[in-house]
Amino acid sequence: MKKIISEIYDEVINQKQKKPCWKNVRKSCNQSGSNYPVRIVDGDDSPHTIGECCHYETKGGDMIYHPNSYSKIGWSNMVYHPSTIEIVVGINWLKENDPENFRRYAIGSIESI
Repeated sequence: MKKIISEIYDEVINQKQKKPCWKNVRKSCNQSGSNYPVRIVDGDDSPHTIGECCHYETKGGDMIYHPNSYSKIGWSNMVYHPSTIEIVVGINWLKENDPENFRRYAIGSIESI
């Protein structure tokens, strides 16, 4: 991944750059209105979501489908699990299908090294 990123470093080193806007990536996996984080991985993977939605469970591990039913004052057997959903996209897919965001991502990665 570093080799691909460093290929464009000389071309844009002196240009002022914006942060990547993941609108097209989110749109490609039908998550256009979401604010899920985008993770870039090696490979040609098209954008897809992984992870679980937020939910409540009992301390014993059983799923709670109606959390308001369990909300007694002073007593709670509920454990909240936050969402782990994220959008995963391959860097080669990003380079071919969204070159502007690839460029912005690459410059941000180089600056943070």
